[in-house]
Amino acid sequence: MRARSGRGFTLIEMLMGTAVAMLTVTAVAAAFIAFTRGVYTQEGIRGGQAGLRQGLHDLTRELRMAGYGLEPEYAFGLPEGWAGSGPNASDRLVVRSRDLRFSAAVAQDGASAGSVSVASLPMALRRGQVVQVVCPGALRWGYARLAADVERSNGPTTLSLAPATGTFPDLGAVLDEPCFDGVAGLPARVFKVDVRDYTVRLLDDDGDAATPERPYLFRGHGLGGRPDALGAPVADGIESLRITFLREDGTAFVPEWSAAHPPPTYETPSSSPLRRNRNPANVRAVRLGVVARASLSDSVLRGAGMEASIPAFGGEPELPAPPGFRRFLYETTVFPRNLRSTELPLPSYSQDTTTPGACSGRMPADGLLCAGG
Repeated sequence: MRARSGRGFTLIEMLMGTAVAMLTVTAVAAAFIAFTRGVYTQEGIRGGQAGLRQGLHDLTRELRMAGYGLEPEYAFGLPEGWAGSGPNASDRLVVRSRDLRFSAAVAQDGASAGSVSVASLPMALRRGQVVQVVCPGALRWGYARLAADVERSNGPTTLSLAPATGTFPDLGAVLDEPCFDGVAGLPARVFKVDVRDYTVRLLDDDGDAATPERPYLFRGHGLGGRPDALGAPVADGIESLRITFLREDGTAFVPEWSAAHPPPTYETPSSSPLRRNRNPANVRAVRLGVVARASLSDSVLRGAGMEASIPAFGGEPELPAPPGFRRFLYETTVFPRNLRSTELPLPSYSQDTTTPGACSGRMPADGLLCAGG
């Protein structure tokens, strides 16, 4: 037999080797593409879940504070068109609460229907800001809206108020009553009322008109119609929001302000029919439904036209949506404990002027709140 040393590969051997190499490369490429697609899909899912967590965190935090320092009937705003088509179809949530960090003492004889003078102002306030003015001992209180911006000040400052309309929050006429001027050593106090207006909006976040807009949970700041007070997006990828208000017995209802549904007072017995009407003061729980989508679309799902609808809430049809995005529906119930209040909370604020650093990084000796400090 002749030795094969020095001979090359035959054509068949080359073809077979090439075929094996191509199969190996193809298998490796397919595995790499599948791995990359899986990583891409998981990244999109994690992004969608992050947006869902952020949105729920923000909504839940505000709902737990709803009505703090206010009469329960003012805990929720009811703007026109907020309720959708029924008790389980609202896609807007307006929450109000008093700011725990803000308090300003009214100057002697400083309150009137048109303005309130304070001894100092711990933070700047903007036109449209809702304020609450409380007589000493919370014997009387009223609400108003600022008519102009006002800067932070360590000295006497005047807050101009919008004209009183007789409806919340423009109730400034009551501030003419004598108790709002306070007495020596026991002034009336001004508190700041925060308003959070949640909606779902589409935003052009990249400035390119050719790319589709992205959905966000948007939080407005309740400063009226001024164009620079629209608020900001707080959670990416939120496609749908449903708010359901529940009574004490768990039934869903659409709150309303009307003569047919007057609010109960702090003294109203629990057995009274006023505790069961449709006034917002009778909200005892809020069911949140949120739909979030993945931050990245899946090319396979998109090509097949799959995931082209937003999941339906109870009693509502599915909503058409761009295909290819995996979607997540989450529902939870939050109990706004401040709506069970039996009196308007009026915390005591520290007057400690002797402890070094009191209310500036150190707890005051009296252990009281440091609003504005």
